[in-house]
Amino acid sequence: WLLYSSLTGALGVEWGLGNYLGRAGSLRAVATAGHSIVMGYLAMIGLAMFIFVHRFVADRRLVKLAFVLMLLALPATGARGPWVGALVVFIVALLTGEDRLGRFKRVFLIGLPVLGLMLLTPLGGRVADYLPFIGTVDADNVAYRQRLFTVSMQVIGLHPWLGSFDTLGNPLMQELIQGEGIIDLVNSYIVVTLNYGYVGLALFSGVFLASGAGAWRAMRNTRPGDDSHALGRALIASLLGMLVTISTVSSISLIPWFYWIVAGLCTGYAQTIPKRSQREGAPMQSWATQFAPRA
Repeated sequence: WLLYSSLTGALGVEWGLGNYLGRAGSLRAVATAGHSIVMGYLAMIGLAMFIFVHRFVADRRLVKLAFVLMLLALPATGARGPWVGALVVFIVALLTGEDRLGRFKRVFLIGLPVLGLMLLTPLGGRVADYLPFIGTVDADNVAYRQRLFTVSMQVIGLHPWLGSFDTLGNPLMQELIQGEGIIDLVNSYIVVTLNYGYVGLALFSGVFLASGAGAWRAMRNTRPGDDSHALGRALIASLLGMLVTISTVSSISLIPWFYWIVAGLCTGYAQTIPKRSQREGAPMQSWATQFAPRA
């Protein structure tokens, strides 16, 4: 039951989202996001931000419950793009945390045997069928994305530098029309390049590269284990996860709101950390606790 879809009628708005979606006989979770891939995108960001936020929750049972719920939200959406983004978040969290070597050893020594055993079970086979490129579930969807990329690169070659706003009328693009009568541009980078060319793509990507690089430099000025270091890890993991995920979806619904917000947070973090780290005798831990919510 799409509980929240009734709000659009009650509020007198129309946004074209909030329809029932299925995959391999299962209903895909949507909640308030309007689309399952958007919900998966938000769950992925939530997992990344959890690297920082969980430090301010005293009840560890609530921490574990919240983590499990967000983790379950990813498979519940049936959206594979956010799964890849979540994997990037996990890798970034491992690479930027304390005791990186020890963490990697535990992942390989425990995770790989568990994964191998799971793949031998019927559940493992079902999970593998959902994976992109190697799975059999909605394989035509993956093929469409590959075809979209190939055709779009041909059309981009006609106006490579500044793009064109009438590219969808190109006969090559018209061949991508689906059964719903639309060309599903499921790649935000392709959309930007079609409309604004490689110049526009460089400007678009440059925002995230600059903000991410600034956050990375600032995080290196903090001490591992401090709240300010955890915040940097969360922001960088979230940013990289989003940059991977938007290659599988256009900038619909809440997707652009959050990648601009996270880019802004990375920029603010980069500007704030060096200034505060230069204060004599001021521990880095006080930066985060000063702005932490108070009851």
